[in-house]
Amino acid sequence: MDGLKFFHQLIIILSFSIPVVFLFNKIKLPSIIGFLITGVIIGPFGLKLIDDTAGIQLMAEIGVAFLLFTIGIEIRLSRFLKHLSEILLTGGLQILCTGLVGVLVGLAMQLSVSQSLFVGFLLAHSSSALILKILKDRKDEGAPQGRISIGVILLQDIMVVPMMLLIPFLAGNSGPDPLIIIWKLCKSILIIAVLLAAARYAIPFLLEQLVNMKMRDVLVIASVVITMGIAWITESLGLSLAIGAFLAGLALSDTDFTHQIISDINPFRDVFLSVFFVSFGMILNLDFLRANAAYILSTSLAIILIKLAIVFGLVRLFGYPARVALFSGVLLSQIGEFSFVLASQGYKNQIISGYLYQTFIGASTLTFIATPLLVSLVYYLLTRKNSTGLKKPQGKPEEYAPVRALHNSHRYLFA
Repeated sequence: MDGLKFFHQLIIILSFSIPVVFLFNKIKLPSIIGFLITGVIIGPFGLKLIDDTAGIQLMAEIGVAFLLFTIGIEIRLSRFLKHLSEILLTGGLQILCTGLVGVLVGLAMQLSVSQSLFVGFLLAHSSSALILKILKDRKDEGAPQGRISIGVILLQDIMVVPMMLLIPFLAGNSGPDPLIIIWKLCKSILIIAVLLAAARYAIPFLLEQLVNMKMRDVLVIASVVITMGIAWITESLGLSLAIGAFLAGLALSDTDFTHQIISDINPFRDVFLSVFFVSFGMILNLDFLRANAAYILSTSLAIILIKLAIVFGLVRLFGYPARVALFSGVLLSQIGEFSFVLASQGYKNQIISGYLYQTFIGASTLTFIATPLLVSLVYYLLTRKNSTGLKKPQGKPEEYAPVRALHNSHRYLFA
């Protein structure tokens, strides 16, 4: 992409975002919705102010990477490892159950077994960027529903690797040997362990030397280089930028530099992340949506209800209160950005038709838009004066809702 053209597109995105987000804040709606609507307005299916989104997508990926870095750095590595088995069990069951339901839905739609399996793949993922943004805005990363959601989406991101490798099989082509797929998955886990161990001991030492130099500019640049460097390594080894950034954050989570690094990274994160949500809104085909409104809306509702019910049931099964289960279910009820990558590959390999692909894109984008509204609604309903006549606690809802309302819950992912 021409550098000047990219600069022009970035100005358009940020300029249109200001009034839209301002309006949504005034009417008490999440700013994420404002960014998504901005994308719909200026994108290829709206005013067509931006039609080439290649460079925009790159900025969007960087925004997600910075977001996952700040989430990782706020989670103590020792606590994360202590409850790793619970994370794997919860996330694994969510992927398995959601995938199975997706297969049953595909078969009910009279799709082939391969197509039904692919529908299960698409349904299994939730949006890392959206969930983490909501959690950060409400300061819920440390709440039970935040910890459950983070664990689930991390495992979902890892499972993208074997799912991508299985696409040639589902398309009826000669794909890689099953042993290769197993090796790829094991290699991904090994890469994560090695990078985490290396970063854990090398990076804190490096940052300590930089802090002793008392040059803030050098520390800021070093923080960005560390975040994007580890993200680039994981990307080049077959994983995603997001997982690498999260690992970089985890590696620094128990050091003395966390608050300084977060304050340095946040301005970069906010700009890039706003571009991510705008770019997501650009993919919604308004003409197709208008022509198939009833079908797409019903599909969106079905996706939300299915995913919410599965997560709610699993979280309750592990002994958490109904409130935690409901919060977790709503947070994970949308389709994730990696599902769009899978859908694109499935369409190219003729696993799904163009009509099914466009329906999936439209319905998934609507679930993306609906999630912040549903989260706000659930928080509002569960923080109102309850039916027993007890007064609701004083303070900001985002501060007391996940803490006081869940005070009697002793099953935290990170104790």
